[in-house]
Amino acid sequence: HANLVQNVAAVNIQGKLPIGMPAGPVAMAAGLVYRNEFGIQVNCGVNCSDVNFPYGNYANFVGSYNVKEGSVELNAPLLKDQVVKDLSVDAAYRAIDYSTSGFVQTYKFGVVSQLTDIVRLRASYSRDIRAGDMFELFGQPQPIGESNIDPRTGNSVPSFVVAEGNKNVQPEDAETRTAG
Repeated sequence: HANLVQNVAAVNIQGKLPIGMPAGPVAMAAGLVYRNEFGIQVNCGVNCSDVNFPYGNYANFVGSYNVKEGSVELNAPLLKDQVVKDLSVDAAYRAIDYSTSGFVQTYKFGVVSQLTDIVRLRASYSRDIRAGDMFELFGQPQPIGESNIDPRTGNSVPSFVVAEGNKNVQPEDAETRTAG
């Protein structure tokens, strides 16, 4: 039995800034969020039937962390009904403080152009993160049976590994480029 509880308090604002661009005002969105995550997992012991845990009788754990973050995003329209139907650029920034792993920052820059009624081009560049979840942070040692392929023989070989959470895990980060 696992209980995961998330409490969130958030304040967000959005609107148009009194900054005129060639194709209209700059739009802005900003927010502050506080999130508290709590998890507890209790296994049912050795007397449970297989019906109660078809994927394993997972180890007990308990853990919690909190996240404080602030964000801002701007969208600036550059062209409207000129060379293209519209062209805009946007930028976003987020500052995040995890009680478990500390301070991280993410950002994004993008451009979108509606060339015709049916053709839109877009591109973006961003730095993204993914922090550890409750099980990745607080999970107790758990044996897992696996089947691997022996590269020498091509045969399936059973093996057992132990998966365990790590309270010191740092957020993964990625550099993302998209276009379409």
